[in-house]
Amino acid sequence: MTILMYHKIYLESPTIWWVTVDDFYRQMLELKHKKVVYLDEYNPSDPEHIVITFDGVYKNVLDYAAPILDEFNYPFELFVTSDYIGIDNSFDITEPQAQFANLQELEILVKKNGRLQWHTKSHCDLTNEEIKVNLLEELEVPEELEKIDETGFKWFAYPYGKFNQKVIDKVKFKFCGAVSCNQGNN
Repeated sequence: MTILMYHKIYLESPTIWWVTVDDFYRQMLELKHKKVVYLDEYNPSDPEHIVITFDGVYKNVLDYAAPILDEFNYPFELFVTSDYIGIDNSFDITEPQAQFANLQELEILVKKNGRLQWHTKSHCDLTNEEIKVNLLEELEVPEELEKIDETGFKWFAYPYGKFNQKVIDKVKFKFCGAVSCNQGNN
């Protein structure tokens, strides 16, 4: 069972959330004898199935990962947070600055075999009881995004990998399935 999750692809890797272009290419090359599929087709009991996902969808995914994925003709999933589209990550003071993909760049990624999926409106911790979160608002995909990928937005990625029963129940009502980076194999 393998679902790969990436954040940023770049020439160098300043933190653990970045993968170099060379390492990404090598990893994609290693998948040549596997079957890379969308989440809709994924069978966790099939050891040949691999899913490639991107969390946050940075512009560097278009610049550096998409040409490699295109070379191998691999499908991939793009988990989008709508409040971040087209802005930079200056709110994340522990990370080097990076730009999130804008709407036009997301359209290009979809044309290159990407499928848009949902990662909330604001990437808040949906399990934090101390902060009032409008869960329904966070799970609502804007119409302008749905128009970019009419086959997408069936899958959900829990922000920070966190979930509880309340969140699971709401997500189940709206999506076919969900993924977490905290409760899988390393």
